[in-house]
Amino acid sequence: DWLDSFLEKNPSYVELSDRKLQEWAASSGLPKPKQGNLASNDKPSFAYQIPSMDDMSLQRMVSNLAPLAPRNYVVMEVKSNLIASERAALLKKFSSDKFKKVARVVMGEPRDEYKKKVKATILKAKQLKADAVWRSKKLAQDQKKERIKRAKELAEKKKEMEEQRKQALEEAKKKAEGEKKDDEKKEEEKKEEEKKPE
Repeated sequence: DWLDSFLEKNPSYVELSDRKLQEWAASSGLPKPKQGNLASNDKPSFAYQIPSMDDMSLQRMVSNLAPLAPRNYVVMEVKSNLIASERAALLKKFSSDKFKKVARVVMGEPRDEYKKKVKATILKAKQLKADAVWRSKKLAQDQKKERIKRAKELAEKKKEMEEQRKQALEEAKKKAEGEKKDDEKKEEEKKEEEKKPE
């Protein structure tokens, strides 16, 4: 959090850390790997299934090339910066004539400005989560309404088709009965004609 606010205020600085390497990888299209139990913000898990990423050769390359390009760097390695031998090895790479080395230690009660920023970040994350939950519930409600509406329409259509089928059956039945009566009438007329003497 401190580093993010520092970089926001000082955009000329470039962060050198595993976290930043993962951001660069993500911006190149690589999916962020799942973080294991031992992973942290300081040392995130590099499980990309890409040899040059997983064997830390990318980190070695960046740490070897960075001292060659004079820029404003922030080396955010919490554990490494607290261990004297690792800190000395890192500082040895950056020559004194090209780089000014400044250490920042953040301790104690944070400033009100920082507290407000952290609260705003937490609130924003909570709001995004609440919005996502609300949208999913709304979508579920809309889908349920749509299913009920479709079921109602189908039931009405089925009822209408059933009525049409019944009506068609009744008409066919009436037609058949009419034809039967006509046939019987013709049959009677024929019999009566046969009975008439010539």
